[in-house]
Amino acid sequence: EQLGRLHGAVDDLNRVVELRPDDPDLWKARGIAFMAAGDNQRALEDLERFNAREGKAEDYPWFLIYLLRWRTDGTRDTTHVKEVSVNAKEPWTRTVAKLLIGEISEEEFIGSAGTSDDEQARGERCEAYYYSGLVRSLRGEDGVRDLMMKCIAVQKLDFVEYALARGELERMGETFPPSTESETPDQNG
Repeated sequence: EQLGRLHGAVDDLNRVVELRPDDPDLWKARGIAFMAAGDNQRALEDLERFNAREGKAEDYPWFLIYLLRWRTDGTRDTTHVKEVSVNAKEPWTRTVAKLLIGEISEEEFIGSAGTSDDEQARGERCEAYYYSGLVRSLRGEDGVRDLMMKCIAVQKLDFVEYALARGELERMGETFPPSTESETPDQNG
């Protein structure tokens, strides 16, 4: 059911992009929607276009671009993610980057996520489970489903990673009851 909604969201975003083709936030939103729906090549194109803006690249799209390149053609150019691991303003963002480039283990990464029930800690756990699961998937390792299920169990419905984890799980054959809450992720990670 979510994949149907995602395809509908992509169709809606396509129409809006036609009306406002110079709005980079729309490229980012559509890239994330493409990724959640499993259209990795088109997701990569939109996210690369979004982050190609002079002096306006954002950290989390670099993470998704890196992971999409790894998934689509095996490319593992860590240049931008390494920059984020050193230069990001937020310590957690630097930590995500360090997982992706292999500077810390999955165990260290998940262990460094907040453990309280406040919004920031829940967001870190959502991201920790998603990025750990996706890295496992790309390495061909087991345990991907369990990590993605942990990601959605955190219930950070407004996080991109929540929507991406649900898309991954639906492609694995998982089904979910219709949601009564909004599942429109914010674009900030």
